[in-house]
Amino acid sequence: MSEKNVNLIDLLLSKDRDDFLVKKEEIEIDSLSRMFNQPFIIEMRRMSLEQEAELEEYGYKLKMADKGKLEMAENNRMRKLLTLVYSVFYNGEALFKNKELISKFKVGTPTDLVLVLLTPDEIDLLYAAYDNLINNIPKEDEIKN
Repeated sequence: MSEKNVNLIDLLLSKDRDDFLVKKEEIEIDSLSRMFNQPFIIEMRRMSLEQEAELEEYGYKLKMADKGKLEMAENNRMRKLLTLVYSVFYNGEALFKNKELISKFKVGTPTDLVLVLLTPDEIDLLYAAYDNLINNIPKEDEIKN
């Protein structure tokens, strides 16, 4: 073994649990920044393991189709909305769970509030940003051929 070989177990032991589970990033929501003529910046955080497990319910599943055939069923829309409900924070609080905002905009649920405040494109962009945050996907300009 060369001097450059490092014990991987020792490397893992040198880290804390939060080094793997706590991830966050500030993101600007363009439409709201334009509306208020100032940067509208939220904090995106990794969901808890329990919340991530809950979202598995909205992933790909087999369902019975016509004539007893199996096909894939998915509810990507709800998965995206709940991801934003669980991961978007402002001033330390989950933005879309804010009871004052839910009341002001006369919506019944945090997912309804997401639909009122964000454009469909922003929902997709924020969902992709969450995926990038969690999976450490490099930005296009960081990828070298």
